[in-house]
Amino acid sequence: MEELQRTHRGRDWAGMRLCFHDDALIESVAAGKVLGPDDTVEAIRAAFREGVYSMNEWEIEPLGTDVVLAWAGVRHRPDGSKRISDTRIYWLVAGRDGLMWRVRIFHDRDTALGVLDEHGHDLGIEPTEPATDGRGPMHG
Repeated sequence: MEELQRTHRGRDWAGMRLCFHDDALIESVAAGKVLGPDDTVEAIRAAFREGVYSMNEWEIEPLGTDVVLAWAGVRHRPDGSKRISDTRIYWLVAGRDGLMWRVRIFHDRDTALGVLDEHGHDLGIEPTEPATDGRGPMHG
């Protein structure tokens, strides 16, 4: 997570991609949906180009072997809309082989921990899940 934060701040796209497992499924704030590693990096790059996307320093809490919860304030355009959101986001991250393998986003810590308890290391993530549909884990 710390390396991802460094590459994110430095807009080091190649370095960012190296943080993700090849089989990663990442619920992306920038894209508003679950993506693979290459598409996630491209979504973040595109969000930065819009000039709205920004993130405060992350807080990172280890939760167990290869699982962390990170949170920060994020400014972005949800669902590709014209409006701008400025809110705290929680990322539940499970690793594999020392890389980020599953990532889900939430609006509160308790919901993230509940998903971890319910689904374990795979976080119950599916490639077609919307990140901000108004009903899923993102809302807490």
